[in-house]
Amino acid sequence: MRTIVYLLLACHVAVICYWISDWTVLTTPVGLAIWAGGIMASLVVLRVGRFMSTKQRTMLKTMTAASILLAVCSLLIEWAVRSMP
Repeated sequence: MRTIVYLLLACHVAVICYWISDWTVLTTPVGLAIWAGGIMASLVVLRVGRFMSTKQRTMLKTMTAASILLAVCSLLIEWAVRSMP
């Protein structure tokens, strides 16, 4: 279980780094699939993984929340840019 948690944390860190540095990588179908897949997998692990340590659970919750927040911000930015004349 620990390996899965650390892989998901690495996925979230990569998404955040790409979101900050190179947005075009995340807008590809593969980038969006990895982003959404990482969020979904994290939510499943948080739901199923009752034997995780408190530290791992907190780290995964925080990074998942940050990734979801970036997704919402991205949608808002995309909506604002598309609505401009």
